[in-house]
Formats: sequence, structure tokens, C-alpha cells
Amino acid sequence: MPIDKFSVVISMALAFVFLGEDVTAKTAIGGLLITAGMLAMIL
Repeated sequence: MPIDKFSVVISMALAFVFLGEDVTAKTAIGGLLITAGMLAMIL
């Protein structure tokens, strides 16, 4: 199940790269928190 949560981060990264979305502090922190939560669930 943790990998399912990481799909949000992958979607955000693809939107930044291909769609030219703005990287704000709020989205960057959110992505980092989701990634940290995923790693905590795996370990």
C-alpha cells in the first residue's frame, strides 16, 4: 500500500516537468512529507 501513496508524488513531479506547474513551498513540503510517510511505512 505505501507505493500507492507515492503515485501522488510521481504525478506532482511529472506535472512540474511536463506541464510547467509552479513549484511552491507548500507543494514541495507536501511531497516531502508524503515521501517520508511512505518510507516510514516501508521500514
